[in-house]
Amino acid sequence: MTAPVPDPCGRLDLAHAEAWAAHVAVEQWLRDAVERETVDEARLKRVAGLLDRIEADGAFTAEELSLLADLCRDRLAQSTAPTRDHSSLRAVIDAADEQHEICAP
Repeated sequence: MTAPVPDPCGRLDLAHAEAWAAHVAVEQWLRDAVERETVDEARLKRVAGLLDRIEADGAFTAEELSLLADLCRDRLAQSTAPTRDHSSLRAVIDAADEQHEICAP
């Protein structure tokens, strides 16, 4: 169970492949963070919370939507991202950016 969202912005209606690509992007960042000598603890907590939201199909805050789009952009830019995930990652970025615009003050 995820913690209540302090300022819910909205849910993302992601297809299975898109949700999977988002999950992998966030999970990859967390795995990479473990290997770093210095990690921003606050960012680590935000990314871990983001993973919980994805897994629970929960509502995201505006900040989480922005973070998700950034992580997916980073994953898309990596040469190790499988080609089959490119369109799904782009779809997540578009959905997160669109929902963020709706919620932004």
